[in-house]
Amino acid sequence: MVRFQSVVCEGSNNQQGTCYTTEECENNKGEASGSCADGYGVCCTFSVNCGGRSSQNNTVFMSNNPTAGECAATICPIDDTISQIRLDFTTFAIGEPSDSAVAAIPTIRGVNDPVNAAAIAHSTAGQCLQDTFIVTSPGSPGSDTLCGTNSGEHLYIDASESCNTLMFILGADPAMEPMWSITVRQYAEDFTNLAPKGCNQYHFDSDDTAALSLSGTVSSFNYNNGNGRHLASQHQTICIRREAGMSRVCFSQAGGMEINDFRISSGINGEASFTSSGLPGAFTGMGAMPAGACGNYGTDGLGVDYDFVHIPKAQAKIGDVFAKVVGNHNFCGAALVGAAGPVLTTAMMAAQIGPAALTTTGALTAPGVGQATICTNGRPFRIRFVSDSVENAALETIQTGFSLGYEQS
Repeated sequence: MVRFQSVVCEGSNNQQGTCYTTEECENNKGEASGSCADGYGVCCTFSVNCGGRSSQNNTVFMSNNPTAGECAATICPIDDTISQIRLDFTTFAIGEPSDSAVAAIPTIRGVNDPVNAAAIAHSTAGQCLQDTFIVTSPGSPGSDTLCGTNSGEHLYIDASESCNTLMFILGADPAMEPMWSITVRQYAEDFTNLAPKGCNQYHFDSDDTAALSLSGTVSSFNYNNGNGRHLASQHQTICIRREAGMSRVCFSQAGGMEINDFRISSGINGEASFTSSGLPGAFTGMGAMPAGACGNYGTDGLGVDYDFVHIPKAQAKIGDVFAKVVGNHNFCGAALVGAAGPVLTTAMMAAQIGPAALTTTGALTAPGVGQATICTNGRPFRIRFVSDSVENAALETIQTGFSLGYEQS
């Protein structure tokens, strides 16, 4: 008799599975995809479609020509040791969020207030009005509502003993064919790489704790290589595994070469580059917002720059010097931070880098100018993106979200 562990394996269909005997795979209603355990076992893979249910690790929830309405799959824990599930969006393309510029929602402090004459009319831009995706987790918070294109992203959710539901609701007249392939991994409570509490994304290279993950990229949902727009009502906490000997993580844009890699809220000068925080020395006042403007509706509740990225204990990296950032450490606008250097108009940008490179309008930061690297030594390493439910129809027109490179040191 040959005995072997039921470990994770790589199937011949490029899908991860569990190493079972042929009989075990059949009994669990899996699909044998290649061999494992030196040929004594089969790599048993599992997939579900609309209405499916699984308690197997590495189950793939796949679209299968779904029709309008609800399409849900239920994922139950393997056993009572399971603490988290991780969803990897190999493919995720459903209807885009609203891009409406119609000022139809009178709002104060992000709440609909049709009675107050001072309310500012906002639009539904960013809301998932056509297609939606959510994950439920009875007994703990589930996910925010997602839509658009999120291929390559991932999501952590607390596992529920009552099972988790992955639910798509598709509109009756989709502008695109909805497609998804989501691998669901289950992690036991003693797993060495559990996401820290409160993190719904966690970045590291591999399950091997010896493998270093010193750099990478973090993005808002539906960033879609700068072609999407960030979603409404988001509370996205992105965490990064701190590697041995590392004390700081720094975030930066792509040197100004990707125009849309930070576009959140509007700012004093429309789409101008600015930050919520007053920086020392040469940084102060260079296209910057007053401290505390991002993530703050103001005393009258009429502020429009609520959406923000929060970097705790923020420090600006100026050469080899780290300068403390003054303010609430919330960042928004058309650049992560306004640094020393000119803010150029569209015409000036066209003269410098050519009209073909322009993908937006308004005042833009020149490549490599007007931006700084923002670092934090707060632990765990994390940043947070928060957005309210509406957008200002006049000012918040180009809201691609963010894509930031990070590096530990």
